Amino acid sequence: MQGAFLPLWIAAPLALSVLAILSFVQFRHAGLALLTVAAPLPAIAAAMQLGVAPDPVSYLFGLLAGAVLAAGIEIDVCDGDTASDAAREALRRSLPLLLWPSIVAIALSALTANTAVLKSVAVTCGSILSSATIVLCIGRSLPYGENFITRLNRVREVRERLLDTLTFTVQPRWGWSVSGIGLVFATLGYFGSGAPSAQALVLFGVVEAVFGVAAAIATRSIRRTLGLALTAVILICTSTWLPVAALPILALAIAPALVMAMQSARFAREGDRYAVATLRSFERQAATIVFFAIGGAFTFWIFERSGAAILILTSAPLALLIFPALVTMLYDLLPPRASPDAYRIR
Repeated sequence: MQGAFLPLWIAAPLALSVLAILSFVQFRHAGLALLTVAAPLPAIAAAMQLGVAPDPVSYLFGLLAGAVLAAGIEIDVCDGDTASDAAREALRRSLPLLLWPSIVAIALSALTANTAVLKSVAVTCGSILSSATIVLCIGRSLPYGENFITRLNRVREVRERLLDTLTFTVQPRWGWSVSGIGLVFATLGYFGSGAPSAQALVLFGVVEAVFGVAAAIATRSIRRTLGLALTAVILICTSTWLPVAALPILALAIAPALVMAMQSARFAREGDRYAVATLRSFERQAATIVFFAIGGAFTFWIFERSGAAILILTSAPLALLIFPALVTMLYDLLPPRASPDAYRIR
């Protein structure tokens, strides 16, 4: 991790300390918070032993995967499941997110022969594998007492009231409005940066293909795949204002929207309407996304990558406002065909 305005031996512990504090505020469980922050570190340490310089992107991918899994375990335990059952269910729900860097690796292999880039993606995959393994194996063994469950349920109620102000995008009129605002920003970013080069257009196409494949695997839903692809368009076009047009950073910034897509698609497959599925995904993942965006932005800022910090900070609005608004607009524009069973009198 080069370029920090502080020495590495100060910057790295400072970033980890802030991430640990944010994790504790999110989980209200010291063991789970420390586990989430520390879980990607074995892969980072192994990469350093092999002579590969670690990058904040690799660590933050592992952090996000661990945070999503830890949040799933915590919520299911509070809802009455055993820690072992909660860990298995969290893995099943989050598997597409764990495969996400592999898709990016395939895209980078087709786009570049730069061995340094491919090594960085390998470290990212190792970080996610390390994080998932440690969180699932140790997280299921941590103590979750009645006092913890009572305390967390109280905190969840407060968070739900605060985040309820963001759920207006499930209403069609607001979904169209917010989608229009996002597409206007995308247009301004794309044309405001000047005429795109052929290389930029190729990168645009590859990034969109990667996001589309990931969304299709994660959601198995045409509308959510289109919604995530359009969210990626907005991200890519607005990123032209910043010197961060690198596929790994773009993939990291869109990952929270992928988390929302996976969660809402799962609820939809269980029978919820799209608006209800979106609202339930807010309940489970909004806190994780907000804390990840704040922690990721601080980490990039510590290492003097302000452009990436701004981009990661925008990942929360992308996931919690733009993506739900686009999905709402698509469902309003292309309503699902009703089954004859829907009209049967029960």
